[in-house]
Amino acid sequence: MSVEIIREGVSTARVGGEIDLANVDELENALDKLVLESPDGFVIDLTDTQYIDSAGIQAILRAYDHVSRGGGKIVVVAGNRSVKQIFGLIHPEDLPSLFLVDDLASAKAVFASRPEA
Repeated sequence: MSVEIIREGVSTARVGGEIDLANVDELENALDKLVLESPDGFVIDLTDTQYIDSAGIQAILRAYDHVSRGGGKIVVVAGNRSVKQIFGLIHPEDLPSLFLVDDLASAKAVFASRPEA
């Protein structure tokens, strides 16, 4: 797994490879930094992620919990069909500040079209 933080415009964590219990600490550390640096929210780009297990989902939900408490939002780019299916199991539509989109342009549009809290 690889994690790259991009701080141009809306902060973005670009994650590639496979996210599982063996490497989720790297993702958690990156998301913890983004929660502190971007309390209004950020994008998690999983376009290049082939697999995510429950540990990875839990890391994202923890970051979501912190950001949403402050009125921020998290947008997850799940361009991969299998990653999107895994996210579907947690019913993201029931989480008001978590948005699941297909591409990075759509993620940025969420921030452009919705006023910051």
